[in-house]
Amino acid sequence: MAGRGGRNPRMRAAADGLSSAASECVREREMIKRSAEYAGIMHEVVEHNGVLHFAGVVAEDAGLGMEGQARQVFAQLDDLLKTHGSSRDHILSALVFVTDMKAKPAMNVAWKEWLAPASLPTRATIGVADLDGYLIEVVITAAVAK
Repeated sequence: MAGRGGRNPRMRAAADGLSSAASECVREREMIKRSAEYAGIMHEVVEHNGVLHFAGVVAEDAGLGMEGQARQVFAQLDDLLKTHGSSRDHILSALVFVTDMKAKPAMNVAWKEWLAPASLPTRATIGVADLDGYLIEVVITAAVAK
């Protein structure tokens, strides 16, 4: 039998629970900020709860060697971090994709110059077969600076 207002109290309670869950879902979406859509397939940066998730970054000049490409990637990451309210000191983790693991020492030279020892994030360096002519691609996650 329907209660006041034409709705069964149990159904109203269930609907209120759904409304609450739906509202939470909307709030969650509002907390996610996406910027710099790229080619209709991704965003360059997605922020959620004070954490920045960056898409892969490659060098501007694919003709450079590993150390040169790494330096260009790190400079681009510095710019992206600054644009989104963070800095290299707030990087939490990094995935580094390289096409030649033998060139990892050259990448490490630029890496060590770029990051202070006290600010080193977690990192994995992964060998891949191809990066469309690039030697290195870096994906990072960073905290927004407060």
